[in-house]
Amino acid sequence: SAGPVGRPDSPAALAAIIDARLEAGWKKAGVKPAPVVDDAAFLRRASLDLVGRVPTVAEVREFLADTSPDK
Repeated sequence: SAGPVGRPDSPAALAAIIDARLEAGWKKAGVKPAPVVDDAAFLRRASLDLVGRVPTVAEVREFLADTSPDK
């Protein structure tokens, strides 16, 4: 749903809009998203993509120790 000026009402609504647009682009280009991976592989991939290096041992331990679902 959208707020009064066409903005999503919540972060979840915005995420749904972004996800739908990404999925549409992937389908149009014939691209399949990578399968879901465990936390360690996710951290490695995200670190390489965002900062251009693998995470340090301390960063891995801290990330893996965090049990919150929105880490």
